[in-house]
Amino acid sequence: NDIRRTNVPNIRIAYRYEALCEELRLLGIAYKDRQEELLKNVDCGHTQSSQSPSDRRKLEECLLIFCHP
Repeated sequence: NDIRRTNVPNIRIAYRYEALCEELRLLGIAYKDRQEELLKNVDCGHTQSSQSPSDRRKLEECLLIFCHP
């Protein structure tokens, strides 16, 4: 649904935006915690990260775009 073509009150749009930012913030925190855990394991020689730098960049870009206009 295109918000510009529907009769959605501004307060609802603001709530959706805030909820989205909060969810992205929580995902970012979880992502950072996971990366720290993976780095600890790599330092100990247990495992190696299978996530590419481009995946990290994409997540960081999404967080910046949605929550820091």
